[in-house]
Amino acid sequence: MLIKSVGLSTYRQEVKWSRWDMTASLVGYDYIDLVVTSGLNAVLLPPVITNPTDLESLVRIAENATSDEISDFQLIFERLINSTKTYIDHLLDSVAGLILIGGEDVCPLIYGQLPNVNTGHWNLARDVFEIALVRVSMQRDLPILAICRGHQVLNVACGGTLIQHIPDRIVGNIDHTGPASGQEFNSEVKVDGGKFAKNAYESLSLVKCFHHQAIDELGSGLITVALSQDGVIEAVESESHKFVLGLQWHPEKAGDLKPFDEFAKAIID
Repeated sequence: MLIKSVGLSTYRQEVKWSRWDMTASLVGYDYIDLVVTSGLNAVLLPPVITNPTDLESLVRIAENATSDEISDFQLIFERLINSTKTYIDHLLDSVAGLILIGGEDVCPLIYGQLPNVNTGHWNLARDVFEIALVRVSMQRDLPILAICRGHQVLNVACGGTLIQHIPDRIVGNIDHTGPASGQEFNSEVKVDGGKFAKNAYESLSLVKCFHHQAIDELGSGLITVALSQDGVIEAVESESHKFVLGLQWHPEKAGDLKPFDEFAKAIID
């Protein structure tokens, strides 16, 4: 039987191991294990930028951006997206679906906002590459499973915005960042509407969360299908595509195969 391959976005990270110290493309094996268990093959998609000069311009603006520079940033960003799309169009010929993994904040200048004091550690090479990945994948109607940061990238790629820091906007007793840095916590979400999340989860489900940002304005064509107790959007879908599911939580940290199985069904069926 031919095993179909799916592309996974990756971290672009400075790392050290043994005697090596270099930039690497990384993805945790918790994602890969669930992809393979669902009957698919995992292919890593490292961020590739075809126009480094434009990327350098974006980085320079983002370092100390003012409100007057947002439109210039967005103009260069869209130009870079368009130049990257040609590369990605060929790249996606080799995969049957796309998984967007977690990671850093998305640069808020992309969705027209200056950075909040609590926003940072973005990676513009990754932002450009992944937003281009989403747009080309949706044009092709490739199945997409987007997790945590990936869920936010999906929304921004569709023209939506993000809450840069949840406590600044939503007052409640839920700490979406968990009890300690890097530790997810069990959060109850209400799943309602759509079909993909509903197929995978009970109407009230405990999931593992670790995030300080969330979707604000929904991107074009997306619908909300799950909310946390304090009203944070925890899952979205597209009703006009074969399979597009964004989860703000981390199924891979819980060893939760259900959304990966739904994703695999959309690819294999």
